[in-house]
Parts: sequence; structure tokens; C-alpha cells
Amino acid sequence: MDLKKSVMFMAHIPLQDISNVVTTLLEYPSVKRYMVCGEDKPYEHIHFLVEMTTKDYSAYAKRVFIDKYKLRGRAKKDLCRQYGKVKKIEDIYGAMCYTLKENNEKLRYTNLDPKVIKKLLEDSFKKQEVDKLYECMKTTTPYVHCTEHRYNRTVEPNV
Repeated sequence: MDLKKSVMFMAHIPLQDISNVVTTLLEYPSVKRYMVCGEDKPYEHIHFLVEMTTKDYSAYAKRVFIDKYKLRGRAKKDLCRQYGKVKKIEDIYGAMCYTLKENNEKLRYTNLDPKVIKKLLEDSFKKQEVDKLYECMKTTTPYVHCTEHRYNRTVEPNV
């Protein structure tokens, strides 16, 4: 996927609606390569990584997130944001791995080559695995300094 043309966003949409959400997305003329994946934990939501214009993203967000699902784009007191876009994607490969991390074929929609998807799945891992790795490194390797670029985590020596 092209970093300069890609938009990464998520929305709290019921997973039963993922097919309709993707069908609507594909109506926009600037959409080229895409990955749309649903997750059910800690709540139902959908991750999108799509090559599309900012103009089409804005139109899609208004049509689907605001008009159809009445989602909040900003957090309010005691209420979280229900949809949002990543301002700047730093690492397109990491973004692709992150989008696919749940590896649920029934909740995955993409037009990428299956060989590419297979490689991405091999390189992806769930957040809890990152947290376990972080804790292990923090507590058991006092003289190691490691930066895990994909998730912007730094493990400092345990002094």
C-alpha cells in the first residue's frame, strides 16, 4: 500500500454490518487498495486502512459514521470517541500488520494479494502479546535497551 495515499481510521460499528460498510466504502471512486477488519474485543469496532483521497474519506465518514450510525468523533464527558482517523501513518507495514492483527477471516475484507496477507499475518501480533513482551523485558533484562518501532514502545533498563 502507498503510504502517501493511505488513510487509517476506525469506528465503533456492529460487526454484523461490516459487509454493508465495505460495500459503501467501495462506492467511492478514489478507493484503490484496502483492508477492513473487525474486532470484537474489548468492544465491537472496525479498523480501516484504505488508499483513498481525504475528500472521499470525509464524505464517507459523514455518510456512514455521522449520518447513518450517529457516532461521536470527539470524546465528551464520560463518553469516548466512536470514530477517528490517524493523523499521520508513520509505518505503513506496521499499520497493515496492526489492521490484520485479529486474523478473523470472516471479519476481513481486502483486495490485497493473499500472499501479502499471509506475510502480514505472520508479522502481526496482538496487543496483549506486545504488553507481555514489554513487561518481560522490563523486569527480566535490566541491561537491555530496546525500542520496538512498530508500537513506539521503549523498554528502559530496570535500575
